[in-house]
Amino acid sequence: FSTSNAGQHQDVDINFLVAKVYGNWYWYLISLAVFILIGVLIELFVSPRYTVTGRVLVTGYNPAGKAVTGGDESTVLSQLGNMFSTPNSVMNGMEISHSRTLVEKTVRDLQLNVSYWVQGPLRYEETYKNSPFFINLLSLKNITDPVEYDVRVVDSGNKVHFEDEDSDSAFTVSFGDTIHTWYGRCVLLRNPDVVEKNPKHTLGTVINSYAQTIYAYMSNITAATVNEQVNRIDLSISGTAPEKNEDMLKYLINLYVQADIADHNRIADSTIAFIDERLVSVSQNLTDIDKGIESFKKQNKLTDLTNDA
Repeated sequence: FSTSNAGQHQDVDINFLVAKVYGNWYWYLISLAVFILIGVLIELFVSPRYTVTGRVLVTGYNPAGKAVTGGDESTVLSQLGNMFSTPNSVMNGMEISHSRTLVEKTVRDLQLNVSYWVQGPLRYEETYKNSPFFINLLSLKNITDPVEYDVRVVDSGNKVHFEDEDSDSAFTVSFGDTIHTWYGRCVLLRNPDVVEKNPKHTLGTVINSYAQTIYAYMSNITAATVNEQVNRIDLSISGTAPEKNEDMLKYLINLYVQADIADHNRIADSTIAFIDERLVSVSQNLTDIDKGIESFKKQNKLTDLTNDA
């Protein structure tokens, strides 16, 4: 067939194109095989990532500028509280909900800088609560690189053998013992829900610094609003251990709610103190006015207007 463009006439040879493609069929087949192989390798050796989302309702102003409160009493209290503080808004809540203060407390309280791994058929998988042991950090120095251990449960499940991959040092600890290391102190705890007696089963644990873990979580957490009419924040985080991220978001949201309640209580206390102070001042003013009226009546002999009339 033929095509025309701006007065120019060109002939396209379909047979030539088909022959060209057919003559290089093996390259297309090789490319398809390579892409399939890459997809299979990614599926086998790369852990899948899951996204966990949590929602929190914020009282105050939504992005549209409309105040949202729980009722008439709370509306009055909110208006009085405006004299001391700006009401919480969705935009402020988005920043506070995953602020460094709350994320740091979450990481430290849940010890999210310690992760537990198990060797699967093809790759290491994070086990989180399915680890047969846990490490309770008592103190941790500001380490720069993660501390990684290959772990085996030995002595019929009564002891745990740690081997440092970097320094080739090894030690065996019983459950309940305190471990003194160059980076800090920790206690080895047993997980009563998981029993591991196979000394050949490869386990692992990684200890990161608090600073690196906090930065990683702050970079991974996203906050968004559904629309401008709803005072709701959606917090989401992705990772290979969904249960761990779910616990993290629950704890983080709980800290945010507690901080929000404490802030509202502080505003309420300030409001009540202000009202009490004003009541005392108004009462004193009324007393002074009554005394002034009484003095005026006495001076002008107006103590009993009815009898005088």
